[in-house]
Amino acid sequence: MNRSVKILVAYNFFIVFGFGLLTPIFAVFITRQIIGATVAVAGLAEAIYLGSKGIGQIFVADYLDIEQEDKRNWRWALIGSLIFGLATPLYILCHRPIHLYLIELLMGLSAALEYPAFYSLFLRHLDRRRKTFQLSLHNTIIELGTAVAAAIGGILASYFGFFNLFFVVMGCSLFGTVLLITMYPSLSKEEKKEREGSIKDSLSIIFSTAVIAPKVLDIRHYGDPVLRDRARSVKEINDEVRQLAADMIATMVKGDGVGLAANQVGQLKRLIVLDIGQGPTVLVNPKILDKSRKREVLEEGCLSLPGLSLKIRRPCKINLEYFQLSDGKRVKLLAEGILARVILHEIDHLDGILLMDKLYFWQRGRLKKQLLAIKQQTQQETKDREKGRKLKEKILIDTRSPLPPIPPNPPPPPTKIS
Repeated sequence: MNRSVKILVAYNFFIVFGFGLLTPIFAVFITRQIIGATVAVAGLAEAIYLGSKGIGQIFVADYLDIEQEDKRNWRWALIGSLIFGLATPLYILCHRPIHLYLIELLMGLSAALEYPAFYSLFLRHLDRRRKTFQLSLHNTIIELGTAVAAAIGGILASYFGFFNLFFVVMGCSLFGTVLLITMYPSLSKEEKKEREGSIKDSLSIIFSTAVIAPKVLDIRHYGDPVLRDRARSVKEINDEVRQLAADMIATMVKGDGVGLAANQVGQLKRLIVLDIGQGPTVLVNPKILDKSRKREVLEEGCLSLPGLSLKIRRPCKINLEYFQLSDGKRVKLLAEGILARVILHEIDHLDGILLMDKLYFWQRGRLKKQLLAIKQQTQQETKDREKGRKLKEKILIDTRSPLPPIPPNPPPPPTKIS
């Protein structure tokens, strides 16, 4: 296991271990400590915890998925575990069922913050070739820890009382939080490495004048699988890449757009074109280096989602690095406003991300009918495109095949002389 996975497993172990100290005997504490409490009160308290956690984590997970950033997930896991740890001693102050219900609600919401963020981090850092083993090992460690905690929790409560047990639970949670804090430097290193990864090598340039007049290409619409594929880095700027860029500019202008990614014309190359009124620009292998924390919501349209205009939240400024098409030189750019938004939109395309992926799940639900209509139209376009391709192939084959020999004209019938 790599260092990040080890830290995450240890962190989760102490969080779950602390929780496991209390869970099996929690009903005993409730019936002893809270005035008028019964087993039914304990059951309702557990229902409030599980319900708030279960519903809350759906919204948190959806929010974290919209913009997947390790540091953001780390912060949310940290906040959730801190609240969980610091709120544990509040149980000592419980004297009425309503107090218990409010604390359980708080604990459930803290778990809703922590669980999705933890699993997002954990799954992203697993070793590719050992995912199944590492997941199983993590589950085994957690289950064994919970089993040991269940036995120890009862012993501690019997000998030292619930008051001390709550502080032990808090100590375990906070220790796990400290372990999570030690992961931050690793995240910064990985983020820096990821930023530099795809832009590190320079491109080879092949100069030529073989580029012909640009043509308008077919724009792929929602439902075409190429829009969900991740584009690959351009290794060489040659006539093929220059021709594609010229064709994409012509296609963007024809479609009255301000930006276009290569995926949208069926080419899995990290290449985008844009024009926000200052002339067309081509970005080869664009890479976001940094984003501002300040964000704004504006309406966006997309040539691959005709007829849809959606309000999307994006950073106001970005630091960008890319290669120039003309000479292959690496360029850094600080973009803001509409330029930053267009670049982010097109880079999302290169990563297989569409506009509706930036919405919450209840917002996406309202678009079902429109998306289905676009998808059906795309399927029909795909069928027509395939028919046209097969027809061209057939014509090509026919023109290449030798013509059958023309039989000589039959001799005229003999003339009868009367």
